[in-house]
Amino acid sequence: MQTKKRRSFLAIAFECVVADGIGMYRDLGFPSREDCTGLPKDWPDTMYRGSLNARITAYPANLDLLGQGAGIQRLDNRIFVPSGIIPGHLIENNFLIPNERNPDRGDAQIWPCTVEHQNTSVIFNAWAVRRSGSAYRDVIELMSHHKLRDVFRLKNDDAITVTLFAQKPRLRLTAG
Repeated sequence: MQTKKRRSFLAIAFECVVADGIGMYRDLGFPSREDCTGLPKDWPDTMYRGSLNARITAYPANLDLLGQGAGIQRLDNRIFVPSGIIPGHLIENNFLIPNERNPDRGDAQIWPCTVEHQNTSVIFNAWAVRRSGSAYRDVIELMSHHKLRDVFRLKNDDAITVTLFAQKPRLRLTAG
């Protein structure tokens, strides 16, 4: 009789390129740990206003395990557990508001992540932020306490790998 080992689904990696955004994240104000209980202890006291847009060019093969949705919208199912959730009403200038069909709309899910620049092999830490109900299906918003594009000399079309890390496993994959 063969025993099956269970592995935790703790990280998910996306192949991306740096892209221009539409400017919405520079208008959003995210709370500090002091103003929002439940944020991870390493969440910055002050978040840079703006994000680095990572347009997804290749999805992981196991993305369908995250439930229904188009592309990155599958994260809204919260199967891949975020490290924290910022209630939408605590985000300044957040125009994604809850509705009857989506009571979590506008809440920001956050995951710690690493970003690897494919040309330079530089790896840095950031936060992946996804507001539930966002129309984005192929863009990961990356945030930090400083402007990532400038600090790491990133330009449009630079190839990067973004790896998100889950809080704790809810989803189990069975390995043979």
